[in-house]
Amino acid sequence: MRKELIIAVAMLMSIACNAQEVKLPAPNTARQTLTLMQSLKQRKSMREFSQQPLSQQDLSDLLWAAQGVNRDNGNLTAATAMNRQEVRAYVFDSKGVSLYNPKTNTLTEVVSGDHRDLMTAGQAFARTAPVTILLVVDFQKFGSTGERAQWLTGVDVGIVSENIYLFAAATGMNTVARAMMDAPAISKLLNLTDRQVPVLNHPVGYSLSKTEAVTPAEDKTIYDFDVKNQKMEDVSLSAYKGKVLLVVNTASHCGFTPQYKELEAIYEELHDKGFEILDFPCNQFGSQAPESDADYQAFCQLNYSVKFPQFHKIDVNGENAIPLYTWMKQQTPAVSGRNGQQTTDIRWNFTKFLIDKQGNVVARFESNAKPQDIAPAIKELLAK
Repeated sequence: MRKELIIAVAMLMSIACNAQEVKLPAPNTARQTLTLMQSLKQRKSMREFSQQPLSQQDLSDLLWAAQGVNRDNGNLTAATAMNRQEVRAYVFDSKGVSLYNPKTNTLTEVVSGDHRDLMTAGQAFARTAPVTILLVVDFQKFGSTGERAQWLTGVDVGIVSENIYLFAAATGMNTVARAMMDAPAISKLLNLTDRQVPVLNHPVGYSLSKTEAVTPAEDKTIYDFDVKNQKMEDVSLSAYKGKVLLVVNTASHCGFTPQYKELEAIYEELHDKGFEILDFPCNQFGSQAPESDADYQAFCQLNYSVKFPQFHKIDVNGENAIPLYTWMKQQTPAVSGRNGQQTTDIRWNFTKFLIDKQGNVVARFESNAKPQDIAPAIKELLAK
C-alpha cells in the first residue's frame, strides 16, 4: 500500500510538472525569410499588431532567434559578456507568464492569467500585442552589480533586443523595444529578487491585415485614444465627447509654470460651458517635472489651486511618446526647431493643443502663448 501511494504521488507530481512546462517545436533554422541585409533595411519599431495569436512554431523561432542555443557547447544566439548568459526572457500572453529555457527550448509557466496590463505604462498599444517578451537581467548570475556590470548587462540586453527586431523584420512581424512598464509590480508578480531587474520589453505580433487595419491617422479623433490617470487606470478620451479641450504638457519647475494660474482662471470661467483642460506632466525638457504623480498634483493644488484633470506623467517626443501626442503632432504644421529645421516635435513645456467639439485638433500654441491670449479661440469653438 505504501509503495502504491508513493507511485501515485510521483505520478501526480510528474503530471503537475508537465502541465507547467511546454516543449516548443524545434526552431526552423531553414525557414525562408528576408536576407540579413533586407532585414536590416526593414528593421523598425512598429506599434500596431494583429490580434491573431502567434503559432507555436513562430514563437519557438522568435525565442530561439532572441537567445536560443545555436552551438553544441550551449552558447546562445545572443552574445553576453564573459558568456554569463544572465539575460532571462519571460513571455507574457493572454493565458499567463512563462520563462523561456534556451537549453531545453521550453516555456515554464510562472504565473497564470493575463498580466499584459503591467506593460502599458500609459501606452495602450502595448496591451494589444498577443505576446510580450520581457528581458530581465539576473545580476546574481552575472556575478556583480557594480557600475561596469550594469553597463555590460545593458549591452547584453540590447543584443537580445536587436535579435528580436531582426527576426521580426525578417518574418514580417511587428515589434518595438520599450523600457516603460510597471517594474515593481512585475518583480512582485514574478517573485524576482532584488538582483533580478526587468530592463526591456518587446510587444510582438503579426502585422495587421487589411481587415484589421486601424483607423488612418487623418481619420482619427482624440476620442480614439486612451491615456493613464494618476492611479495608472486607463481613461478613454471619448469621455470628453462634445467638449472643447486644451491639451497641455506641463512641468513644475519651468519658467512657464506660472501659466497654471491663467489656465485655472480660464477653466473656472468656461468649464460650465463645456470646456476642459487635460494636463499631462512631462519630464523630458530640462528634467523640470521630477516629482511622482501624487507629489506633482499636490504641488499644483497647493500653489495654483488646480481643479482640471491631471494625468500620469508621459513622454511627448521620441520612441516612448504616447500615441495621443504622436497623433496630435501629425495634425498641425511643423514648427522651426532649435537647429532651424522644421519639426513636429514638442519644443518645450506648456505647448498647447486646442481640440474642437468633434475631437479634431484645430490649433497648436507654443510655450510662450499665454492662456489668456488663447481664450478668444476657445470661446469661438464653444459658441459653435
